[in-house]
Amino acid sequence: LRHMLGGLGRKGIGNERQSDHDVLHVPDDSIAPMTKYHEQKVFLQLNPNQYIPHTLHCLEVYPQIILVLISEPQSSNLAGVICQTLTNLRQTITTKNNAVTGRSMFDILDDSMKRIVDGAKSEAKALNSESLKKSVVKVFSTWGRLRDAHFLKYLEKNLTEQLDITRVVNQAEYLIESLISLYDELYFSPKVLDYDKQTVVSRLLKLSSKLSRDYGEYLSMKATINLPFPGFGSNFPGMVHFAFVDRSFDELTSPSLVDELSSSSYLEERAKCSGEAPGVFLKRKVWDMVKRSQRYLTNGYTSQTWMDDDFLYTYCMWISMLNPNLGTFLRMA
Repeated sequence: LRHMLGGLGRKGIGNERQSDHDVLHVPDDSIAPMTKYHEQKVFLQLNPNQYIPHTLHCLEVYPQIILVLISEPQSSNLAGVICQTLTNLRQTITTKNNAVTGRSMFDILDDSMKRIVDGAKSEAKALNSESLKKSVVKVFSTWGRLRDAHFLKYLEKNLTEQLDITRVVNQAEYLIESLISLYDELYFSPKVLDYDKQTVVSRLLKLSSKLSRDYGEYLSMKATINLPFPGFGSNFPGMVHFAFVDRSFDELTSPSLVDELSSSSYLEERAKCSGEAPGVFLKRKVWDMVKRSQRYLTNGYTSQTWMDDDFLYTYCMWISMLNPNLGTFLRMA
């Protein structure tokens, strides 16, 4: 997101307001069985030009059992409009328009700016945020100055004086910066994050209580015993770990990574050399494999096998038909 927004303006969103994690201090009489809470801001990419903000809220219900809720802020619909507007503004600076496309682009931008200003005003009022109100005023005034600088004539290629063209380009860049600042205030300001957290944490605690009441015994056992895959290591000699991701149903099937269960003589030896516990060592290796496979996947490699100093890794994307027994590897040219 920083690369996308920063590439559109002269500066990107600062990350000084982001918090990778936080600790939730729950009163003693709370219904939550555990108090370990973490949150992480993420952005889901709808298309190459639109990123929608979400927050991952994670609460440890039992050791090794994490309850995760994904929340989307009420103002998330503005995120896509702002991202698309930033792209359109950049195109007006770098792309040659004719009279027809120029007028069309002006109407699109004018409509987008009205939606952004009206939506951000409503959000600022709901949050009672003075900084957000100032950002909205800045965007509104900057857009007004850009229009007054004969922006429509610029888009229609009716401006001939270089001074006038430079004035329009500068105002367009100021508007880009103002929109990025507004995006920052909408989705990164502490007031917004706290407002989002209050509602979700309340729901997390209720769900945690329900899980503890209805499934507590199962979850506590699940946290320490690998129920779905007993003895998979003996049935498949040499296999240390696996992960199966069903993208159709958004499901992950994988053994748990608990030290006692992941332990083997080879694993313990390699972990000892790195100064880590076997489970921690294996987790790091698994995530290194996932990150590497994703990099190759973006380049079109849907099946991969490689070996490092410790393990042999295999990754493949499997396309299944309606009949689960039928399937072929997806190979890309």
